[in-house]
Amino acid sequence: MIQAVHRVLNEGGNIFKDPEGNPATTRINKADVKPTLAWLEKITKLDHRNHMLGTTGVKDTSGDLDVAIDKEKVDKNELTSILQAWVVKNYPDEDPKEWIRKSGISVHFKTPINGDPKNGFVQTDLMFGDQKFMSFALGGMDAKSNFKGQHRMIMIASLAKAQGLHSIGPVSDINHLVEAIEEGLKKVQEGATLVMDVRIKPEYAASPVHER
Repeated sequence: MIQAVHRVLNEGGNIFKDPEGNPATTRINKADVKPTLAWLEKITKLDHRNHMLGTTGVKDTSGDLDVAIDKEKVDKNELTSILQAWVVKNYPDEDPKEWIRKSGISVHFKTPINGDPKNGFVQTDLMFGDQKFMSFALGGMDAKSNFKGQHRMIMIASLAKAQGLHSIGPVSDINHLVEAIEEGLKKVQEGATLVMDVRIKPEYAASPVHER
């Protein structure tokens, strides 16, 4: 089993582009975070406000909205279909891909701030996994804290290594990731349980190549 226990959240909201190639989303003020997620909850019928990750709702502004989704209770493709249906109903002349993308464990949605396009859009990253663990491992630290979420992840990885789990990484780019996965598969075939130390660069952005 490969556990990606150290993941620096891809905060920046730069997946969606306008026809000129400029970002189609913007940063969101802290005061607008929960009202925007409350609006999104009306579409998804899920609780997002109690499962925010990273600095979402912690700092004065956020580059995107990171939310944990329970992969055991919610199907990624079904949630994507729900969002697509909303786009088709409200923006029938637009391509749903301009609103929804998938990459890795996430479904990305171009979300109207406070539910109103006049306020601009923010990128929401709906991240599938063990919801309780993600809330602990990837939850944001207090804004006044001297420590960051990545410090907590380093601690978790260190504890896992101390328990005898085989560690691979750190992985910081796609080439290292390919090598790490190949090494990881060999170790898994040998019966090992792994910890993969993954550090995603801030400039990484999902593209059709990365969609699953």
